[in-house]
Amino acid sequence: MDSIYGRFQFEDPIYEFLQEKMTAEEKTNLRELNRRYGDDCDAINRWLNECSMVVHPEAQLVYFTGYLLMIGTDLELL
Repeated sequence: MDSIYGRFQFEDPIYEFLQEKMTAEEKTNLRELNRRYGDDCDAINRWLNECSMVVHPEAQLVYFTGYLLMIGTDLELL
């Protein structure tokens, strides 16, 4: 996963990125990532349950990337 997307942790910056700043290339990458995330959702969630976001910064990036993907899907942007 591209860690750049995990830096967005709150809805307003996510909305701003998705609606105003996301490039065509990022949209393509996020659509593919969203598909792959969906394919591996159960394994990702098991891993996140085992790895505290406080202890493992990579878990935080994965969690918030998933949050961005969820919002992008809900807004029908991905």
